[in-house]
Amino acid sequence: MPRIVPALLVALVVSLPPALDAQAGPARDLDFLVSVNPVALVALGVFSGDFEQVLTEGTSGGVSLFYARPDNRRYVPHFSGNAVVRYYPSGRTFDGYAVGVMAGFTVMDDEGASRNALGLGFNLEYDWLLGEDERLVVTGGVGGQRLMFFSERGGAGRAIPMARLSLGWAF
Repeated sequence: MPRIVPALLVALVVSLPPALDAQAGPARDLDFLVSVNPVALVALGVFSGDFEQVLTEGTSGGVSLFYARPDNRRYVPHFSGNAVVRYYPSGRTFDGYAVGVMAGFTVMDDEGASRNALGLGFNLEYDWLLGEDERLVVTGGVGGQRLMFFSERGGAGRAIPMARLSLGWAF
């Protein structure tokens, strides 16, 4: 009897990894995500879109573009283009919570004058992969960006809040 116990323990340990792999879910082959904000596009005439690529398991990198017609809206950029890196703590890229950092170029129309700035910012968001093949992505998040204007010296510029509500497709 005492010799059977070690043999059973060895058999249990050897068979454990395949059993855990079977519970991990289907393998995903998602490498890219393209998304837009349909609410802002339809309701406000504002384009906001993102393109992301998987860098490593749980991280992505890409570009985020924003365009709005120059109006008398304060604190709304006319154009913004940012490089973005996002980290997904769950290890599943494009699914679950994500923390991102961004850096880029922004054009603000302030009191009739166009002002250019470099921007640094962050965002916190949650992504849902939907559908049987998990390719439809819904994203909601918030963040902010600090703008450093070229025309000002020594100042940190203006902070602008950011909100993200996107609908996209992963492939």
